[in-house]
Amino acid sequence: YSVHEGPFPISERDTVLASTVRGLGGPDVVYVSTSVELNRNEEQAIKKRFRVPSRVRMDVPFMGWIIRDLGMSGIEIVYIGIVDPMGALSPCERILPAFKFSLNTNICQLSLI
Repeated sequence: YSVHEGPFPISERDTVLASTVRGLGGPDVVYVSTSVELNRNEEQAIKKRFRVPSRVRMDVPFMGWIIRDLGMSGIEIVYIGIVDPMGALSPCERILPAFKFSLNTNICQLSLI
């Protein structure tokens, strides 16, 4: 469970994710997450534990990190996310529903996919 604060006038969003981390062989690692549906009891437990006010639940069909060892060059981190912030947002605020972010010691790139 995580909370994401938006700049005014966007209301807070929250997510409930199932995640896993796996090795790709050698030092390389992949981390993936997806939204999960909660039953009524689980939802009430979260509201009680985190004192959750009314928030908009984001949908995250897929989110993941790949971390690759580049040897002497450093590491490469690739983030891929498909996120629907849900709720009433203007087209401007929904401009990045899917993106890929790649970072290594020499390059930083953000591109729509």
